[in-house]
Amino acid sequence: MITRPRHIAECDLQPVGSSAADCASTPVGPYAHDVRIVVMIDTKEFPLSGLCRYARWRDPSGPATFSNLDFAAELPGVRVGPWPGWRGIPDVPRITVTWGALARDAMVQWWGDEADCGWLRATVWFPPACSGEIRCTAADPRLHPRTVALIQDAPVRSTPRPVRLRPSIGGSHPRLLITRDDIAELRSRAGSSHHAHWDLIQALLASPALPAVVTPESKVPAGPERVRPEDRAVLAAFVAVLDPSAMSQKAALAALRTFVTETRRPDFEPWGIDTQAGEMLFLLCLVYDWMHDVIPESERDEVRRWIWNAAEIVRGHLSPARTDLAQAHYLGCGLGLLAFACLFHEDHPHADAWLAECRGSLDTILTMLPDDGFHPHGTNLWIYEYGFLLRWVEIIRVCTGEHLWHLPHWEQASAFRSATMSPDALRGITFGDPQFRVGGDAWCHYLIAARTGSHRAKATAHALVDGPHEGIDFRGVPPRRRVYEFLYDDPTIPPEGSFSTIDHFADGGQVTVRTGRDRSGVFTFRAGPPIGAARYAAGERGGYGHADPCNGSFLWYADGTLLASGPGPVYRRDSSLHNIVTINGRGQIGDSTVWLPDFFPPGCLAPRPQVVSDDGVVSLSVDLARVYLPHLGVQRCHRSLLVDAAHERVVGIDVIACRAEADIAWNLHSHAPFTADAISGMTVWRAGSAGKTMSVFLLAPDGGLVTTGSDECVPAYPNDGTRQYFLRWSHAGTYRHLVWCLSLARDPVPPVVRMFDHVVDLRFTDGSHVFFDGTRLSEGVRL
Repeated sequence: MITRPRHIAECDLQPVGSSAADCASTPVGPYAHDVRIVVMIDTKEFPLSGLCRYARWRDPSGPATFSNLDFAAELPGVRVGPWPGWRGIPDVPRITVTWGALARDAMVQWWGDEADCGWLRATVWFPPACSGEIRCTAADPRLHPRTVALIQDAPVRSTPRPVRLRPSIGGSHPRLLITRDDIAELRSRAGSSHHAHWDLIQALLASPALPAVVTPESKVPAGPERVRPEDRAVLAAFVAVLDPSAMSQKAALAALRTFVTETRRPDFEPWGIDTQAGEMLFLLCLVYDWMHDVIPESERDEVRRWIWNAAEIVRGHLSPARTDLAQAHYLGCGLGLLAFACLFHEDHPHADAWLAECRGSLDTILTMLPDDGFHPHGTNLWIYEYGFLLRWVEIIRVCTGEHLWHLPHWEQASAFRSATMSPDALRGITFGDPQFRVGGDAWCHYLIAARTGSHRAKATAHALVDGPHEGIDFRGVPPRRRVYEFLYDDPTIPPEGSFSTIDHFADGGQVTVRTGRDRSGVFTFRAGPPIGAARYAAGERGGYGHADPCNGSFLWYADGTLLASGPGPVYRRDSSLHNIVTINGRGQIGDSTVWLPDFFPPGCLAPRPQVVSDDGVVSLSVDLARVYLPHLGVQRCHRSLLVDAAHERVVGIDVIACRAEADIAWNLHSHAPFTADAISGMTVWRAGSAGKTMSVFLLAPDGGLVTTGSDECVPAYPNDGTRQYFLRWSHAGTYRHLVWCLSLARDPVPPVVRMFDHVVDLRFTDGSHVFFDGTRLSEGVRL
C-alpha cells in the first residue's frame, strides 16, 4: 500500500497534428507500480460558464432553503458549479489518455480556480508496466492538453475474503443481529431492565397510521413519530420474537405483507438510491429472518423470491469497481448485500461470493478508521455512516463469530461524537456538511458500550436516547431505532463519565474545548487532511465530497446558539463562509466548488496544528499557506489561537504574507447579527443570544474596513435555512499581522496590547497575560 503519493515525472505535451486538442509526450515508463496521471488542460477558449447554473431566490423575503431557489443557465444569480450532469448541465467533453496500448478516460478535478486561471485538472489511473508516449485527446477542440504529471500512487482496492458462517446458525433462524440463543435473555429484559424500551416499542406500534411526510429539507416534522411500513415491520417482528402470541404474530405478518407490497411498487423511490436500496434490502432480510418460522410456507417462498429480486437491484448499484468503501453510499448499499448473503448463504448461487466481497471490503474499510476516532464530516453523516458500519460489524460477529470490536477506533468514535455534542445533546458541533440539529444515534453508543465496555459510550447513549425527533434528518431517527436501543443497551455497564474539558483528535487535526466554568459551551477547531491522515494513508486522497475549504476555522456554541458559526450544507463551498482569512475574496482549494476534489497532492494537504494544553487553556498553531489556491500567491497564513475555557475567551493572531498586493480579509460568522458598541475608546462588535453575547475585539492593526451583513450562500437541500451573519475585517497590502479576541464574559474589557516586531503581549484586566513569540500563543509570560 502506498501511504503517500510521490511525484515521479512531468512531461510537456505537443500537438500530434493540426489540433491542439490532440497532444502527446515523449515516451515514458515502464514503472513497477500504479501511476496516477494528472493532465493540465488549457480552457481559455472553452466556455466553462456553460457548465454552471445560477441560483436565484424565488422569494427574497422567504426562507433561506434549497426549496426557495430557482436555477437558471444565465446570470443573474449566484454561480453554482461547474457541476456537469446536474439540472441539464452537459458533461465535460471527453478527455482520453492513451499510454502505450491502453486508453482510459480522465476525470476532471475541480479546485475552484478554473474560471480565474483558465486551467482544468483531470486525473486517470494506469496499471504497472505501461510505457511509450502519453497521448491526451479532448473531444472539444477548445480544450488544449498542455502537460501531464506522473504520480506513484495506488487506487483503493479490496480483495475478496472467503468466510464461513458459524455452524450453529446453519439452517437456523433468526441469524441476523440475534440468534435463538439470545431470545430467552431478551424476553427477560423486556419485563425488567428494558421495560422502558419495550414500552416505547409498544407505543409506536399502537400509534395511528400517519402519512410518512418530511419537510422539504428532509427533516422530521413536529408531532407524533411517523411509523413507515418498514418501521412497523421491524417493530412488529421484534415484538413477535419476544412475545410469540397469536396476536403478535398476526400483527407482524400483516406488517410484513404491507412492507413487501410497498417495496414492490414500481415507483418505490428507495430502489433508485444506493444507500436506501441497501437499507431496504437489509430490512426485508431482517424481517424475513425474524419471522421465518411464522410466515406460511407458500407465502414464504413468494417473499423469498421478491427479496432475491431486490438483491439484484442492490447488486446493480454496487459495482465491484467502486472505491468509496468507507462512505455512507457504499456502506448503506453493502449492508443490504451483506445481510442477504448471510441470510441466504445456503441457497443463493452468488451468496458465498457476495459475502467474500463484503468481508474483503470491510478489511479495507477498517484500515481507514483512525485509532483516535476522528470523523471528517458533520454529525448527521456520523450517524448515517456509523449506523450502517456498526451493523456490518455486528452481522459479521453474529453470523461468522469474528469479533472485530477489539479495534481502538470504536470506543474513540463514540468519544468523538461525545466531544462534539452540545451539552443538551441536541446538536453536533463539527465540520463538513453539518446539519447541526441531530439525534437518533443512541443505539450506536449502546452497541459500542456493549462490545467495548465503554462507560463514556453508555453515558452518551443515555444522553441521546430521550431526545426529541422533530427537526432531525429523517434518516437519522427512524422509529425502528427503538429495537436497536433495546438490543444493545447492556444493563451491566454503568453510564459513567462526563464531558472532557479538552479533546484532541490528531488524525484530523480537530480540537474541542468545553468552555465556561460549568463547561456549558463547545468550541472546536480543525485543520488537517480533508478526511484525516488515516484515510489519506489508506488511499482516499480527496474530500469524499462533503468536506469544506475551511482549514483553520472554528465554531463556538453557547447558550443554544452558534455564536461563531459555519454555513451548514451548501452547494457552493465558499471559504468566505467560514471563520478564516480570505485573499481577494477567495480561499482554499475547493473554494466555490460543489464538492471538494478527489485528489489532493501531498504538498497541498493542510498540516495538522501544534496543540499544547494546560489546565483548561489550549494553544493552537498552524500555517495554512499550502492549502490556498495557488494563484492567490499566499506565502504565509499562520494562525495561532489561545482558548481559555474558564474565562470563555479566545485570543487569535493571524500572520499573512502574499506575493502581490491583495485584499486580506479576516472573516467571522454567527447565527446572531453583529452590532457595534464602544468600550474604552474602541469599537467592539457583539453577537448574542438571549443569555450569552460574544464580544469581538479587533485589536491590531488599527484601521481596516469592517463590514457586516447577512451571508449569501446556496443552501443544499438538507440545510434548515438558519441564516448566518458575517463580520469582515479587510486590509489592503502584501503583509498583515492581525490580532483579535473573542470573549463571552459578561462585561469584557479589551486587553492592553504591546507589539514589538513579531512579538505580541496582551494583558487582561483579570490579571492574565497572553504572549505571542512569533509562532505560538502562550499564557502567563510578559514582555
